Amino acid sequence: MVDFPSGLDLRIREENLPAPPSVHEEGDRLIYEWVYEDIEAFESEPFSSDTSSVPQRIVISGDLQWGDIAQWYWGLTQTRYEVGPELEEKLTEVLAGSTTLSDSLRAVHRWVAQDIRYASISLGLGGYQPRAASEVLATGVGDCKDKTTLFLAVARHLGVEGYPVVVRNGGRVRPDMPSISQFNHMIAAIKPADEWLYLDLTVPVSPYGEIFGAHQGRTGVLLRDDGTAEVFEFPRTDASKNRSSIVIHGSLSENGHFEGTYTEVVTGAIQYRIRAEFARDFTTQQRASVRRGIGRRVFDEADVDSLELFAGRDLAVVPRLWAHVQAEDVLGEIPGGWMLPLRLPRSGSAELTARLEETNDRRFPIDAEKVFGRREHYTEYRIQLPEGWIADLPDDVRAISDFGHYESTYAQEGRELELVIRRPLRGTHGILPPERSVDLVEWFRTMYDDDVEYVVLVPQVSRQP
Repeated sequence: MVDFPSGLDLRIREENLPAPPSVHEEGDRLIYEWVYEDIEAFESEPFSSDTSSVPQRIVISGDLQWGDIAQWYWGLTQTRYEVGPELEEKLTEVLAGSTTLSDSLRAVHRWVAQDIRYASISLGLGGYQPRAASEVLATGVGDCKDKTTLFLAVARHLGVEGYPVVVRNGGRVRPDMPSISQFNHMIAAIKPADEWLYLDLTVPVSPYGEIFGAHQGRTGVLLRDDGTAEVFEFPRTDASKNRSSIVIHGSLSENGHFEGTYTEVVTGAIQYRIRAEFARDFTTQQRASVRRGIGRRVFDEADVDSLELFAGRDLAVVPRLWAHVQAEDVLGEIPGGWMLPLRLPRSGSAELTARLEETNDRRFPIDAEKVFGRREHYTEYRIQLPEGWIADLPDDVRAISDFGHYESTYAQEGRELELVIRRPLRGTHGILPPERSVDLVEWFRTMYDDDVEYVVLVPQVSRQP
């Protein structure tokens, strides 16, 4: 039941309800009632789309426009952007060595994101009104709106147009129902050149100019000082740019000795975990642990005698790990040849496949992006075999569908017949009807069944022409 003054222009949105409400007047009030019995329960299904036509909802908001919210917020913040003498002095230190506007903005971004500690205590109006930039500087602590305000104060001081943007972490925003209560987070938008840049100052390992992965595809509202607002959707990066790559390159001797390198590179919206992991100084013991972990990814008992890490807090560098790897006796003898073990990643899940198969009459549409994500994982082995050795290659596997692109290829390439194994997996996006769950099961099964654990190597007396 909703009871409100008849003169109030209330916005009411109904989704998937079995019947409209009853509406009646009592004096100067309107009363809406939704009464239903025996509402059917439903269970969640894997990878369900947020745009499902099954859940029932009633959403209500008042007579507001986004511009009303922008005007209200400007009233709370117009005195908060002042750059006083203390901040001017701090900027002299922060901007030391900067020669361009881009250098300066990157330096300020790094300072606010990494050196101003994040803490959120929202009491009363403090849940909406940021503290002044000078106060955030003095305490060295701020929540999302405090850090955003400090950054924007400096950006504007440098002559760059910039405004706060409200976003929602988790859930979706209804652009047709203006309300500040839909949002729980704030970031900065600046326009130093022709395009807007969106910066989440609470994420210390998010590079300058890259849209934090959690915001991509979500709705934001830019709040201008003149009381206007812009509702938009954050751009998404292509799956090929959100990429993790592991390349193992080396040579194998006749007595089973392997020597080579391990290179891992992570880019785009999936880099934050590894950046956070390496955003500290490693002790000798921690470096030894990293070496052991990398060695196990190549061969059992592999030894890593040289290791290159990266500084996770250096937002200008690409996350990259490199190691020199050696391993003895990696071959297992079998009749007529040798067995070379592989540490290829196995995709899919027997448990999840079984659960999908049990859902015979699926009701929810399938969100393909939830299956694997807008990302790409790539693994490659390049191993130089002893002269004259031939690999008994497994069959290639291809699972190309609307849910993702997966391949395993095995080859001997070049004049030296180098063993080359490639295994890429790239996610897709799009909303697919429930009946496509049959195809989803088949895609999972094909990947999971690709469980090659070794390649058979056969020494040859003489090489074929």
